[in-house]
Amino acid sequence: MRTGFAVVFVLVAASACDSRDPLGCVSNDACPQGNVCLQSKCTQICENDLECARGSHCEGTICVAGDRADLPVIDRVDGASQVLCGSASAAGSHCLGKGFSVSGSNLAGVAWTLMTDAEPSTSYALTPTDPTAATSAQLTPVLPATQKDLVAGNYLIVAQNGAGQAQTAVQLLRGEKGDKGEKGDKGDKGAPGDTGLQGPQGLVGPTGGQGTRSIFGATTGYPSIGMPEPNAPATTSPVANDRLVLTVAAHATEFGAAKVPDAGLLQLCGDADGCEISMGLTNWKYGGTELMPAVRMGLPCHLYIDANRNWSAGQGCSLDASSNETGIFGKDGDGVSWNVLMYSRACFLSEAVPESGGTGGGAAVNGLAADTSAGFYFFSTYATYDAGGAIAYPQGGTWDSGLTGTACVLLVKD
Repeated sequence: MRTGFAVVFVLVAASACDSRDPLGCVSNDACPQGNVCLQSKCTQICENDLECARGSHCEGTICVAGDRADLPVIDRVDGASQVLCGSASAAGSHCLGKGFSVSGSNLAGVAWTLMTDAEPSTSYALTPTDPTAATSAQLTPVLPATQKDLVAGNYLIVAQNGAGQAQTAVQLLRGEKGDKGEKGDKGDKGAPGDTGLQGPQGLVGPTGGQGTRSIFGATTGYPSIGMPEPNAPATTSPVANDRLVLTVAAHATEFGAAKVPDAGLLQLCGDADGCEISMGLTNWKYGGTELMPAVRMGLPCHLYIDANRNWSAGQGCSLDASSNETGIFGKDGDGVSWNVLMYSRACFLSEAVPESGGTGGGAAVNGLAADTSAGFYFFSTYATYDAGGAIAYPQGGTWDSGLTGTACVLLVKD
């Protein structure tokens, strides 16, 4: 604010000489802090007389030689607000608002202070809107950061210039709480907020019902293969964005099979980190006597499938199989059929559906049909199935003679 006053003065006023600068100045940078360069002399700037040296007073915005001749005179003090707080004809009838409105004479160059009329006294500086006005002053109290407003009580307003001081008593009253205002109009609808964070994953839903079975095909003398209808949903749908679960029921004399949902499998296994697959059995008899109703899973392994349907299986995929029962890598749909993962020679994840009879022959190893189309299959064997000379029931157990709820379970996780 002082710099602004200094610029105005350069345009309209002259300066007194500064004996401390006999060689003169050419810019404000050559002068001490609080001074400006006027007519080659460093001249002190000011807002009131108290900022000037003895024997000078504040004229406009600079200190000029000579003492102030007249004392300040306070005629009237009122609140600075336009709102009436009392009788319109009474002095001091306006509310305080942001400060005080003072009228009088000789008010230019005055330093203003507000003091509490009590011991110990507390003082507040009062900042005038225009420190050069001679007959009126709009004063704003400077409160500490910890104080929101003036409190009710008795105060003194002190006006001091180079000639002396004047003071007047004021009383601040705490007004009564006003009536509740009317309800405002409804505001405009705000802009949409940012999208929130993704919520936690929900609980696993219930197992879906078994799909409708159809006859895939039969060879004379061999049992047919139980298959879902074309494009039918898997027996168990994906339960989350990061996993897929399929359940295929076991049968006494035929395969149970389902095509793995291709889009879901590629989504989980087709990225840079591939997927983890594992499979197991539920409701089968361990050692032929003790029923295991909970799912018993085999070892997990990693599977990668690229955009061209080339795939490779991790080492764990072959730990539970002989060398001719599972492949290490292959290409889906190239005419050569491989099992990807096997559990206890009872559950298989393969490139193709099994052929009836089971011992091989046909177009590929392990009794699989030729892999002539894209897609992977999950199937269960049956009690008399022989996968390349393997035992005809799950390792360490046997198929339940009633096959009540006996099934293979496939889990694919990202």
